[in-house]
Amino acid sequence: MRDQHSDRRYRGQGGIGNTTGGKIDKFKKFELTAAPATKVKAPLITECFASFECRLADANLIDKYSLFVLEVVKAHVAKAPKYPRTVHYRGDGAFMIAGTNTSRIASSSGRRCCSVKPPCDSAASAARGACFSSCCRQRLDARDP
Repeated sequence: MRDQHSDRRYRGQGGIGNTTGGKIDKFKKFELTAAPATKVKAPLITECFASFECRLADANLIDKYSLFVLEVVKAHVAKAPKYPRTVHYRGDGAFMIAGTNTSRIASSSGRRCCSVKPPCDSAASAARGACFSSCCRQRLDARDP
């Protein structure tokens, strides 16, 4: 398997969104691998951990707001790695790479937080409201002023 986290890939992130495929071959310039999509003509990018195949659902706002309303017709998620290190745009040309995973929310007693079956297994589950056990709700409530 290729090293999907090499520095050369991250260095290219800003350029990919700031260049047009009409002037350069982005796959060649940024060393990306095209894969066939199943529902649309545009190719998938093998190096992406998740991809959405989309169709234009509403073109009415393009001219006035440059807003494209798309319909996701197929989603793809890589089976590995389980916890990819993802790149996030912070604005003003700055990016960050996601850091260390936290696998469980601990209660004040140090035990795993959740009492639900099966328990939620991450802070992300609780943060997006996927876990409704009392200790996770209390932690969320404490963060919500």
